[in-house]
Amino acid sequence: RLGRGSAAPYRAPFFVSEVLYHLKELFAGEDVLSQGGLKVHTTLDLALQEKAEELVLQDGLSMLGGEDKGEAALVAIDPAQGAVRVLIGGREYANSPFNRAVLSRRSAGSTFKPFVYLAALAEGVVNPSTLLQDEEQTFEVPEGEEKTYQPVNYTRKFKGTVSLRDCLVESLNVPTVKVAEMVGIDKVISMAHKLGITSHLPNALSLALGSCETTPLEMCVAYATIAAGGVYSKPHLITKVRDRTGSVVYKHKGARRLAANAGACAALHSMLRAVVTRGTGQNAAAGWPAAAVAGKTGTSDEYRDAWFAGYTPSLACVVWAGRDENTSLPGTGATIAAPLWAKFMRAASAAGAAGDKSQSSRRRANKWKGLHSA
Repeated sequence: RLGRGSAAPYRAPFFVSEVLYHLKELFAGEDVLSQGGLKVHTTLDLALQEKAEELVLQDGLSMLGGEDKGEAALVAIDPAQGAVRVLIGGREYANSPFNRAVLSRRSAGSTFKPFVYLAALAEGVVNPSTLLQDEEQTFEVPEGEEKTYQPVNYTRKFKGTVSLRDCLVESLNVPTVKVAEMVGIDKVISMAHKLGITSHLPNALSLALGSCETTPLEMCVAYATIAAGGVYSKPHLITKVRDRTGSVVYKHKGARRLAANAGACAALHSMLRAVVTRGTGQNAAAGWPAAAVAGKTGTSDEYRDAWFAGYTPSLACVVWAGRDENTSLPGTGATIAAPLWAKFMRAASAAGAAGDKSQSSRRRANKWKGLHSA
């Protein structure tokens, strides 16, 4: 079957390999695994996983500007429960079984910026209409060897007076660092961890622009928390395990907590919607009914990583592309990751997984509407 490769040991190999890893952790020191006969219930949407495998492989076979697009990872999570529906760690398992979705820590680039804005919105120091100056600026850095920090924009040009919303829509760097300085980098780190980032985050202003390494799974958890209106749900792949006698030997206990207030999340959501409708993320809305889509592109220095992280009310998804040797790609998050993200989300929408059919999805969508009009 296309997407698995003839040498894959089982269907959904990246997802299943991660499940096996978690089972070994759950039953460490016990012999239940060696006895066999376990019945493991997972969060996997098999049809969607196999469609995603197909899309990730096909995407890797197409060139961009005469170059290949490197390796890729794709993760999709139900924001209401933290249930991992799809997990793919490479273009083709048979070719490379290394699970980049959970094992590759890569530079987050501008996909990290929403965490900066959410920290500032939650503290009440800004709102989407707050005006900032996009200008050449040198920031004083008290810690470390570097005494100053002088970020530049992707275009090498400055826009002058811009709203907070447009800073995110156009992915402007200098105003983002200003916002991080206003709210305090410690608050940014705290917010990112509350949202679901578990990797170490450096206490430096450059963190505002994604100078940190994180996994595609962590990024997906964080965006799922935003999609859920600021409610973090612990990510999981296993719901229940029965032994050979039918007894339940493990049952997932949901862990939920409030990471950010609903008002701040609604304000950020409106900004991330604008990224997709008129900003750097327009490719993510191509070819499918993307009325509730929000998200953010990311490209690390020297085009080493291409990201698109986004969500509908009922499904969060992150696509990452890059090279294992960390060399440059032939494009950006907007040109490499966002089109693949759109193809996957279109397939998920057709299957109902990314649609807004559930009552909880409708409630969240209505809550956003109410908060936006307030």
